[in-house]
Amino acid sequence: MAHAHNAVLRGVNSIYLQAPNVKKEKDIEDLLFLTKVWTKWLINHHEIEEDRIFPGFEKIIGKPGLLKVNVEQHHIFSGGLEDLLAYATSTSPKDYSSEKLRAIIDGFSKPLCTHLHEEIDTLLSLRSYDGPALLKIWKENNRPNSKELPTVSTVFLGLTGRLLTWHVVIQTEVVPLFLGLRDKTFQGGNNWPDNMPGFVPYIADWILTRGHRSVWRLLPCDMYGKPQPLPFA
Repeated sequence: MAHAHNAVLRGVNSIYLQAPNVKKEKDIEDLLFLTKVWTKWLINHHEIEEDRIFPGFEKIIGKPGLLKVNVEQHHIFSGGLEDLLAYATSTSPKDYSSEKLRAIIDGFSKPLCTHLHEEIDTLLSLRSYDGPALLKIWKENNRPNSKELPTVSTVFLGLTGRLLTWHVVIQTEVVPLFLGLRDKTFQGGNNWPDNMPGFVPYIADWILTRGHRSVWRLLPCDMYGKPQPLPFA
């Protein structure tokens, strides 16, 4: 989960740092599109936690409401995320204001960061419970919902791994975003997520990025998790 939260922070930092420096119409369009996809992804992530992952954890632990504080934290900044999504979706390049975009982010960034840090402590506190059962809930439910995150085309792959059956929704928006927010060099190198087939970055790089390739140049990493300079930072 810490890696996922780091990806969230890399995304919002990339948007915030580059926002004042995009001037051309196409560059503004790309930044607004990136903002839209990042926000939808984060909203979806929290909905998955609230609807599937946290109730599953609480059922195994036998303590309903144990993770209520984390859900309440979601609600503190959810309005700000909705405002950012609305702005990114409805704003044309000629009406774009980096000051407005950054002001919206400033309005929810502090409670978001507090939540991202404190939720890790909450999850670490669950170590005394049935770890394998909790991990199974996480792996079975931690995937995007294609109805909530619509794309140009969607491919469903059922893959059997050594540890679990991995059902992947490969999407032309979510997967490039997710891959471009992974830093595989972090902490001296990592293989997060460890259950992702190795060919997925290649599919993303060769196929899934084609529709919005200019958008993904704004991400902090390439499709293979290698850090790259932000072009407008």
